Amino acid sequence: MRRKLFCALLACLMFHAVAFAGTADAGLDLSGFTVDELLELRELIQAELLLKGYNPYFDLERGDSGEQVAAVQEKLQELGYYTGGATGKLDAETQKAFKRFEKDFGLNNDGLPSREDQFVLFQAKALEKPATSPTPQVTEDPMTAVYQEYEPFDYTASMRKPEEYDGRKVVLKGRVLQVLGNREEGFQICLATSGSGDVVYVFINQPLDYNLIEDDYLTIYAVMHKTITYQSTFNKPVTIPAAVADYFILR
Repeated sequence: MRRKLFCALLACLMFHAVAFAGTADAGLDLSGFTVDELLELRELIQAELLLKGYNPYFDLERGDSGEQVAAVQEKLQELGYYTGGATGKLDAETQKAFKRFEKDFGLNNDGLPSREDQFVLFQAKALEKPATSPTPQVTEDPMTAVYQEYEPFDYTASMRKPEEYDGRKVVLKGRVLQVLGNREEGFQICLATSGSGDVVYVFINQPLDYNLIEDDYLTIYAVMHKTITYQSTFNKPVTIPAAVADYFILR
């Protein structure tokens, strides 16, 4: 009921703004409203602007102070990243807390609340962080017993005699360097099995309900298929081992 009242008020204000546009005494008389009503109206207007993709925030720099900094601190408190007070000063503790938020949400990790960072912050629905981090429990890959016949992968041997590796069942572990394809039709990935080297071209032919992206870490049970040659970004042929995935887990 309250929201309907203010939406009607907003419509009325917009009507008067149009009616008075271009006149010498154009303006709106808001003196009849209480401070709380005006603040609530402001929140409603801001919510509508956010829904339409408008970013009302401005970049905050180290040493800045004011109401916007306090709002950032309060939101960080709500999400469990900040335990200090809403001082309104962008101090070292606030920056550390904001860096933790940026890291969790994949933002530029500099500790400075840019207008884009704040857009994400004030829309965030993350669960509050626990006071103490639970000790991670190491879980065994549930498919290890199923795929017992898959052997550890030897990159050098597969490159030296690829014909002997053709059809061999191996376990590949590594980081995704490049991704082609989509989750409906499957992916082709370049998997670094040792640091950023020892790359294997892997076909994942089954559909997934999520996307694979660069820097994902995978354990893949696969069947080797000799080598594959493709053109590099420098237009030079590159030959690497190829494999087709039977099963994989995102680590």
